[in-house]
Amino acid sequence: MVRSTIKSLVSDAHENAVKHGFWEDWKYITENMLLSTHYTGLVNNALGNRLMLINGEVAEAHEALRKDDRENFEEELADIVIRVFDLAGGLDIDLEVEIIKKMTKNTSRPYKHGKTF
Repeated sequence: MVRSTIKSLVSDAHENAVKHGFWEDWKYITENMLLSTHYTGLVNNALGNRLMLINGEVAEAHEALRKDDRENFEEELADIVIRVFDLAGGLDIDLEVEIIKKMTKNTSRPYKHGKTF
């Protein structure tokens, strides 16, 4: 069931990703609690893979722009957000709180954050 708050969308995205096998490695890592150095490496690898799934969706959005395919571009933007929601859900991050904090912080940042572009 798709709900309409950020917290519920995060939960729904993560639940669906788990159901479709995208968190099997995470389950193995967390259930086995391997030696600390090895465990940290596996955790970082698993998180890196999830970031690359997000990056893949960004690349697909870029490709849609290159093809002037607005409909696919919009769909890929949704995929980006869904992947971010899934990652936040898997790590138990309150994304709604984090978005509000970051948007508040951004209001006091300088023009273009002090950069040229």
